Amino acid sequence: MKRVLLILMIVWGGGGKLFYEGMNLSPENKTSLSWGNRFEQQLICGVLGGWRPVVADLAWLRVTTSWESRQWSRLHENIRMAVRMQPESLLFWDIGAWHLAWNASLGERNNRLESQMEKRHERELYWIEQGRSLLEEGVRYHPNHFKIWLQLGLLHQERRHDFGAAYDCFLRASHLEGAPGYVARLAGYALEKQGDRARALEYWNDLLERSSNPADRTLIEKRLLKLEKDSMISPLKPLP
Repeated sequence: MKRVLLILMIVWGGGGKLFYEGMNLSPENKTSLSWGNRFEQQLICGVLGGWRPVVADLAWLRVTTSWESRQWSRLHENIRMAVRMQPESLLFWDIGAWHLAWNASLGERNNRLESQMEKRHERELYWIEQGRSLLEEGVRYHPNHFKIWLQLGLLHQERRHDFGAAYDCFLRASHLEGAPGYVARLAGYALEKQGDRARALEYWNDLLERSSNPADRTLIEKRLLKLEKDSMISPLKPLP
């Protein structure tokens, strides 16, 4: 218990970047971290040892209670603690970012205790960016897991309306092991939302050539027919 208390003081008091466990990092990821972060990893592993999952689970329980009580700063603090203690868990990154970019941000948008809409909007954007930052840390830790790239793409698309960034994330995710066919289609939809008709048509045609799954090919062919039909009616315009 003394070890647990000590590591909690170190990590919560640090307030810096996320800490990772060096023993589970791939060689290329180890070199991407600064010397200071590698030292912090070793410190956490050495002091906390087998207590890491316990501390992570306790922090995650507090995430739920913070969400229910709408204490967004405490929610954020406990999400960061969970990913520091157990960064190998995809769930902590994924659901943690969802809490920040969706629950906390929309909670601030609808906060009736704040009368100034400008302040509400500012806080809403703040939590969206915190969710983005969390997922960007997550993809650095899990560069070869399509789910984290997919979630980052959805955040860019749904919360930031940055369809170019969404396309890049979806495309990256679609090339990773285990990615289902719909991920590649999401990249095509993102191109359409940018309003680049020529590039979107080129992408869908290329995707059709590369696809061997009959169900995927049928969906892609339907999309191409729709795009070609729409292009004869009016130019494709980006969403506002």
